[in-house]
Amino acid sequence: MKKLQQLTKEINEFTLRIEQDYPELYQYLDENPITIRDCETP
Repeated sequence: MKKLQQLTKEINEFTLRIEQDYPELYQYLDENPITIRDCETP
């Protein structure tokens, strides 16, 4: 299984590609960019 970081990277790249290449579809992603911390307390 891939590491969480690798999966997150792939999702981000794919989302960015949709945003740039297909802006008319980006609004339907219902995706809000967030930061996922790798520890309990920042």
